[in-house]
Amino acid sequence: MDEAKEHEREAKRKADEEAQRLQSLKHHALTCIPYGIPAKWRPGVIEHLERYVTPERVPPWLPHHEQLSVVRGLVDVAVKPYRTEVDREVAQKHAKEQAEGRIQALIEHGVRYANHETKDWDIGSKYPARREVEEMLKAEVKADWTEEDVEDAVDEVLEELEEEAEDE
Repeated sequence: MDEAKEHEREAKRKADEEAQRLQSLKHHALTCIPYGIPAKWRPGVIEHLERYVTPERVPPWLPHHEQLSVVRGLVDVAVKPYRTEVDREVAQKHAKEQAEGRIQALIEHGVRYANHETKDWDIGSKYPARREVEEMLKAEVKADWTEEDVEDAVDEVLEELEEEAEDE
């Protein structure tokens, strides 16, 4: 009977040690979650750790530094979707900023072109024409336009204004 109790105590001690080892690894894993991961992602990381930090996946016979490495890898796997989402958002923001910059550069080109094309016009029609060209450019220019497209659009507006002036 004493032997059975001793065996039972030893089994409980080993189970407690194993539970403590796994808890320690999970705690270490939590410290490996990168700074800046939003709170809404932490439960998913914790759930991932609960599922994968087990005696079978992180066996006690592995050296301690390897066990720590395994749980760091599990954290990396768990936060990868977040990083992918952030990378996608950053890429979209960058593309939007590039497009906006491109549009602004095309508008500026069109304004310069219109200024050049109207430099010999009389003052009464030069400045209103330039304003109308700039308004049209702000309303219509897209990032995929070329400088030639902009110049063609400016030419169309200026030609229409010249025709209107001749009709009057």
